[in-house]
Amino acid sequence: MRKLVALLSISGLITSFSCSKEDFSDEPLLPYKLVGYPKESGVDIRFTRPGHGLLPGALSQLPQKVNRPESYDIFISKEPGIDFRRTATQFTNENRISLNDLENGIPYYITVRANKRGFSLVQYDTIMVVASKLKQTRSISWRYDQAQKITFSPTTDSAAFIAQITYSGWSETPDLYIYPYYNESVQVGKNIAECEWSPSGELIAVLKKMDDGNSIDKNLKLSVYTIKANSFNDLSVQSESLASIEFSADSKWIYYVDDSENNLIWRIKTDGQQKEMVVGRQTAGLEKTTGFEIDRISIHSNGEDIYFSGSQNEVSKIYRYNQKSGTAEVVLNDQWSSFSPSLSPDGQKLAFYSTRSGQRELWVYEFSNTSYRQLTGFERGGWFDQKIDWLSNTELSIGNTLIQL
Repeated sequence: MRKLVALLSISGLITSFSCSKEDFSDEPLLPYKLVGYPKESGVDIRFTRPGHGLLPGALSQLPQKVNRPESYDIFISKEPGIDFRRTATQFTNENRISLNDLENGIPYYITVRANKRGFSLVQYDTIMVVASKLKQTRSISWRYDQAQKITFSPTTDSAAFIAQITYSGWSETPDLYIYPYYNESVQVGKNIAECEWSPSGELIAVLKKMDDGNSIDKNLKLSVYTIKANSFNDLSVQSESLASIEFSADSKWIYYVDDSENNLIWRIKTDGQQKEMVVGRQTAGLEKTTGFEIDRISIHSNGEDIYFSGSQNEVSKIYRYNQKSGTAEVVLNDQWSSFSPSLSPDGQKLAFYSTRSGQRELWVYEFSNTSYRQLTGFERGGWFDQKIDWLSNTELSIGNTLIQL
C-alpha cells in the first residue's frame, strides 16, 4: 500500500510539473556564461544563451520551458559595484558583442541584465576586464609534448620537467627530465609528482611517488636532487598531503604544504637537518577559516613574506603571511576566485590564475601601482593548470609557452 501511495505521489508530482504554466521561471533567464576577451582599446563579450531548464534531482531529465529574455543590456563601469552605465543592448539571437574605445590598462567592470516585458530585471554577476595589446609569446620546442610541471633554471638555459614517456614509448611512471642537458633531454629521476629548481641553480626539489606501480602506497616523499653530484637526497618528509614545494631566496630552505596534521605550511633545510612548522590553522588571520585548503605557495625575495592561495566554500583567495609578525592577510580582496600565486624575482609583481574575466585566465598584479593585466584569453579561453614560472622580472612561462610582459 505504501509503495502504491508513493508511486501515485510521484505520478502526481510529474503531472503537476508537466502541466505547469508555459513559463517555468518567474524571472527572465540570464546567460549561462559571461566571458570577456581583452584586445587593444576594447574587449569582446561572449555569452552562452540560455536554453531549456532542467529540474534538479530525480526529475532532472524532464525538459521545462524557461523565460527567454527579449534582450540583454550590457552595463560597464570603472568602479566595482557603482556608477554602471548602459553601453549596449544585445538581442538574444546573438551571443557576442564588441566594446571599443576603452582605455588600455584600466580595469572595467561589466555586467548583463536580462529584459522581458512584464518581468523584473535580472542582473548577472560582474566580470572584470582590462583592455591591452596582445602579449608577445614564444613556444619552446620539447622532444616530449607531454612535458608537465616545467621549472626553469635561473642560472642556465635549462629546464626540468616531468613526462611519462621514453624514447621507446610510454613509461610506466612519470619521470624527471632535464633539458637541455649536454644538448639532450636526460632522465634523472623516476616516479616524480612535482619539481622545483632552486634560485641558486644547483638543486631541484622533487616530490617522489612511493607507489611504484606494484603497490597502493599514496605517500609522497620530499627529496633534493643535486645537479653536480647527479644524486638524490631523501629528506625526512613523507605524507599523502604533500604539495607545492618552493625554495627560499637563498636556496637554504624548502617550503612545502602538508595538511596531514592540521598544519598547513612547513619548511625544512635542504640538508634535512632542521624542520619547522610555519603556518597552521590557528595562525592569526586564518583562525576563523573552516575547510581551508592551500593550493600553491610562493616565497618573496625579502625572505619574510609567503604568498599562498587558500580555498574555502569553493572560493579561493590569495594570502600573504609575514614570518616576523606571524599574521596572514588577504592580498586581493575582491569577489573573484584567485589562486596559484607566483611572485616575480624582485617581488614587485604577482602572477596568478583568476576567474575575474568569466573563466580561468592568467593575470599579473603590480604592487607599485596596484594595476592588473590579463595575459591569456585574448582569443580563446585557457582553463590553465600549468605551474607559473618566472624566467626574469619581465618574462614568465606556463607550460612550454613564454610570455613577455
